[in-house]
Amino acid sequence: MPFLRVGANSQDRATLDLSFKVMNATFPEPTEAVPQPEAESIFTGRDFYALSGNLPEGTSLMWGLNLKSFNKSETAAQARLVAEAFQGAQSNLIKHVKLVDVEVGNEPDFYGPNTRVPGPLDSSWDLTNYSATWQQYAEVVQSAIRFDGGEDGPSLSPGACTGFVAPVWSIDGAIMAGILDGTELRSIIAQFGTRLYSAAFSPRLQFAPGQLMNKKFIRGNLTTKASEIKTAKAFGVNYSLTETNSFAKSVSGTLSDPPLAEDALLIVNEAIGKGNTSYVAELTVTNDKLAAYGIWEGNSLWRVVALNSNVRLGNRDVILEEVKNGVFDVQPSTAILLEFEW
Repeated sequence: MPFLRVGANSQDRATLDLSFKVMNATFPEPTEAVPQPEAESIFTGRDFYALSGNLPEGTSLMWGLNLKSFNKSETAAQARLVAEAFQGAQSNLIKHVKLVDVEVGNEPDFYGPNTRVPGPLDSSWDLTNYSATWQQYAEVVQSAIRFDGGEDGPSLSPGACTGFVAPVWSIDGAIMAGILDGTELRSIIAQFGTRLYSAAFSPRLQFAPGQLMNKKFIRGNLTTKASEIKTAKAFGVNYSLTETNSFAKSVSGTLSDPPLAEDALLIVNEAIGKGNTSYVAELTVTNDKLAAYGIWEGNSLWRVVALNSNVRLGNRDVILEEVKNGVFDVQPSTAILLEFEW
């Protein structure tokens, strides 16, 4: 089953109002540039976190809590409702899903002035300030939610930086600033979450369909995370891309997200199979537009998934112009040949 994170806007702008059963949100008018705007304000109600019970059995969840309001009472109240949902009076309703992570704060590098969209804080908001503040709020959350630091979770997840203010803001910088200092909190921090966007903020920038999500572009983006990944691993903490997306004028659409997610989940679940011992490794493919992954069970290769990042714009026959030593020409729809040495 999938790992799902619930947060972002509901972290930054949500405050509790228990007069509502679930939620009350207000949205600005849509514009040509922003046809699906984010909510301007969100009031979450007494059963907001209990919505987790509507998810399929076996779902793993990360819930995000508000740091941006800088109100410890608000953060504590949200944490208590999470605890009530997963560990308290409502837990019988959602026992089929699992709370694995609690993320305190969303995109803290956007709280200060050094961003594309200036935040509410001044230049004193830096990694040192953030790390100390995060620890204070994490302790508040820890007093409300039962953490065990083991595989059964839940665990705390710091970080959540956008990456758009790097290298001034980074995961390795937060570690050096002391966010992992403190034995008790350190024992329940399992991963750093982060963001990875393939995006164009300016409406003047034009991209062809698929250009932001092709293999070459994504690999280039991932290389910017190499230092963070290495540092996190050195400190024994996992590193996860907990929010990723692609957006640019005329090539991305919110309405396309649900079918794409459903399609991806079906492919991933079929690839993984029904067992719980399969593992994945990337197969070498020399073409910039193609990627391939092998799924092993034990010592045997059982399945292969091939991804073509070219965009298919219409119904076309599969065209294989040439196959020679595993190298082939790519068409919008293509056949591939993988050679294995046994």
